[in-house]
Amino acid sequence: MAVLSTSISIFLNLALKDLKKCSLEIWQDRWNLSETGRRNFLFVPQVNINRASFNSRTNQFITAHGPFVTYLHRFGLCSHDRCFCGAEGDPNRYATVCPVTKPFHFTKPSA
Repeated sequence: MAVLSTSISIFLNLALKDLKKCSLEIWQDRWNLSETGRRNFLFVPQVNINRASFNSRTNQFITAHGPFVTYLHRFGLCSHDRCFCGAEGDPNRYATVCPVTKPFHFTKPSA
């Protein structure tokens, strides 16, 4: 009886492992082909069952769901989607090239 119980446990463990692998492959395929969430995909291209832990500001930047005029305009909370400099007010621009936020720009790593 113990041999049968051990065999069933081994079989169940292998089956669960295969199901997990198959589920992750399906999830990854859907993520790769999805038409939504493309900005998030740039930062998190691989699905993972372990939750990524970012602080709230990083989450806002990655998702573009935060105090950005493009986001606020989308929900009618701002009358325009432009930065003070006149260009589109999205997170990438604020973090890299906008003259208004220059002191806070990301810099390229040195080689």
